[in-house]
Amino acid sequence: MAAVRICVCGDDGCGKSSLITSLVKDTFVSNKIQAVLPQITIPPTLGTPENVTTTVLDTSAQPQDRAHLAAELRRSNVILLVYSDHYSYERIALFWLPHFRSLGVNLPVILCANKSDLVTSSTAAQVVEEEMLPVMAEFKEIDSCIRTSARDHFNVNEAFFLCQKAVTHPIAPLFDAKESALKPAAVAALQRIFYLCDKDKDGLLNDKEMQDFQVKCFDKGLSEEDLQHIKDTINHHLPGSITARGINSQGFLHLNKLYAEKGRHETIWVILRTFQYTDSLSLQESFLHPKFEVPEFSSAELSPAGYRFFVDLFLTSDRDNDGGLRDEELASLFAPTPGLPQLWVDNNFPVCTVRNDAGHITLQGWLAQWSMTTFTSPKTTLEYLAYLGFESPDRSNATTTAALKLTKARKRRQKPGKVGRNVIMAHVLGAPQSGKSALLDTFLARSYNHLYLPTIQPRVAVNTVELPGGRQCYLILKELGESEAAVLENKNKLLDQCDVVVYTYDSSDPDSFAYILNIRKMYPHLEELPSVYVALKADLDRTTQRSEHQPDEYVTQLQRMPQGPPISTSVAWPSIQELFVSISLVGLEPVIGYPRPLQEDDNGQLMRYGHTYLPSVIPPSDIATQYHPILSLKMSQKEEFRIPDSGYSRNLVTLASDSTAPTTSSTSITTTISTLNLLPHIEGGFYAETDRDQLLVPNPFQNLPLLTNATSTDTSTTRNASTTIYYLIAPTSPVGYFHRNRGRTIHTLHKGRARYVIFHADQRDGVTGEVPVETFIVGHDIAKGERLQWIVEGGKFKASFLLPDQEGGEGSRDGALISETVVPGFEFSDHDFLTAEGLEDLVGGREDVRREVLWLLKKAEQEKLLRR
Repeated sequence: MAAVRICVCGDDGCGKSSLITSLVKDTFVSNKIQAVLPQITIPPTLGTPENVTTTVLDTSAQPQDRAHLAAELRRSNVILLVYSDHYSYERIALFWLPHFRSLGVNLPVILCANKSDLVTSSTAAQVVEEEMLPVMAEFKEIDSCIRTSARDHFNVNEAFFLCQKAVTHPIAPLFDAKESALKPAAVAALQRIFYLCDKDKDGLLNDKEMQDFQVKCFDKGLSEEDLQHIKDTINHHLPGSITARGINSQGFLHLNKLYAEKGRHETIWVILRTFQYTDSLSLQESFLHPKFEVPEFSSAELSPAGYRFFVDLFLTSDRDNDGGLRDEELASLFAPTPGLPQLWVDNNFPVCTVRNDAGHITLQGWLAQWSMTTFTSPKTTLEYLAYLGFESPDRSNATTTAALKLTKARKRRQKPGKVGRNVIMAHVLGAPQSGKSALLDTFLARSYNHLYLPTIQPRVAVNTVELPGGRQCYLILKELGESEAAVLENKNKLLDQCDVVVYTYDSSDPDSFAYILNIRKMYPHLEELPSVYVALKADLDRTTQRSEHQPDEYVTQLQRMPQGPPISTSVAWPSIQELFVSISLVGLEPVIGYPRPLQEDDNGQLMRYGHTYLPSVIPPSDIATQYHPILSLKMSQKEEFRIPDSGYSRNLVTLASDSTAPTTSSTSITTTISTLNLLPHIEGGFYAETDRDQLLVPNPFQNLPLLTNATSTDTSTTRNASTTIYYLIAPTSPVGYFHRNRGRTIHTLHKGRARYVIFHADQRDGVTGEVPVETFIVGHDIAKGERLQWIVEGGKFKASFLLPDQEGGEGSRDGALISETVVPGFEFSDHDFLTAEGLEDLVGGREDVRREVLWLLKKAEQEKLLRR
């Protein structure tokens, strides 16, 4: 219910109180009334428009009451300014209106010439022309003017009605009286309304469209006589705006201008508010952005009503019926909106979707584009549904959300089952020049471009895919460009948005497949996404890959992918369309994009551990001659790099000359330790802190319980932003025992080689209880997948040990020197070692796994397990 607060002002004796009394009593009261009446509230039942509750405030013009007057003015919505004679009229311009301005009051003013029963010589027209128009020309805040008489009860109700209308239906946003024209914002709003009512998009409102418009806005139709009168009126003032087929947009605007000129601007407001406009002539926020939340791992898609709306919109906008939307047709279609969605501009629309030979977007591409928009930004779709005039066919849900639907939450699990969605997002990853851009072009039926152009900005392609059985889905292929690292590092967002990862490599380029191995090592969480491996450029000569593993071996044996070897194809082959079907099927049934469960293996040589597949443990007697499952160590190497006593009672010289170390390395290692001022580290190896950022940040671990086995306690509320150390694994101390930091650790290798083993203790499988394990080599042979830089997130147990400088070599001359930066800065209270009990919890009942990593525990913890 609307509420209007009217402040009645003017000189004393001009009849303010009499006007109010006459309004309430509906007749003139001849008895003397009090000078200032108390506040009066008029309920909607007493003839007020549109269910408005009206509060009328009488005021005094005495100087001592100015403070009270100012307070009431600031609480009011409109001012009824009354005068009754020449003196009080002169004070309108000399005192009252300047006084309102001095108070900073920005309210509409209704100018009232009261006691018209005492004026006999002047007509109403003369009063308006001689008295009111000059004041209205000088003071634009005057909304309208009226002559009244409380004694004759003349125009009393009308005066207060004008006050109400000035609030509920203000003229100022609509009409410029000086220019005698509708204001630009009003013109834009009415043009959009005309567009929405022009259902056949012929630029005219025919009789049926006018009747529909009338019913929508005023709940009743027009008689033939009324409709013809409207046409005649418009045509009289604006010849040529009426044709046999209907009224054009200029005629529609002129009709509303006539309403404004004749004081019927409430009619315009009824029209605007029917189409969800606010008093500031913007669309209501709740209309543009209704509440619509997408739960985590769910997605939004167009409902049947949404698809129907966009199909109809395309067909009516395709004026030449050529099956595509020309630039002019697109411009006309988006006329009632702010323009193309920014998301479309960012994706280089219409290049990102299906077009015909003339380059015009087709119906297939149009629906694919909106499917992608809804999937990636449902709020954008809802906003444009509002702009474009979607009307819900569902009476129980009259908002634009009826055009959308939510899919069931997608669970990241490697179990049979289909995903209940029709839109699939696939990230296409691969080395530069592996054929990713050509793949996206082929998906959109574009011709192959032999000129290599590196992809800088992210690029998408969206199209429909025909699945077996006749079902269709929408597939979005996204090439990340230079933002690839940023996208892949954001684990939570990646897992939420991406359905499938498509790994591509150039089968004719020997260095192409190594890129896939490297990014999978750099971003282990990619293993949590279903994947498809593709060997592109199969029309060229295939070559052996210079990588740690060959593609077929990696995909079929190590990854055990259900797809078998990488899909070999070429953009030059028609059969490449089968690839898009395969990608879509993996998105719809993710289990076929994960490694096969190990019980399917016929020879029983592999075991499953978390997301990592490892060969079963070889008996110790055979280790000297066979490949070690996790640690890639021969027995001779294990003896060479034995774990020394964990005590540090011996000095560095003694350690450097220990018989366990190769004598050729002693001088070099001692020089490194001495030059860098390294000290023994409780984890094993040696260290020196080189930087502790003086910037203090809030301690993110403050509210977490202390680690059970923390090497220190610290309850401070802040942490240094970061700390950096040198860390050396040397032949004299070749093992960094299993430990955990709460902070994130960024490692950079300077020299040497080592192997890291990481238990992802924070990623325990909620069903099986298994903990993923990861192992990799750090070194300088990046062609073989060795890493120069790696990150260990907080909460993971890691161990490391020294490897020979060369694969297959016998020793390390300089050890492995590494820089580690911990964020936030390292404190021992954020650090603990893996205990015997902790290891058993991580490996569960897998005695073979426990036996493999036992030697990477601190010596005391090893002995605990060995005594059991």
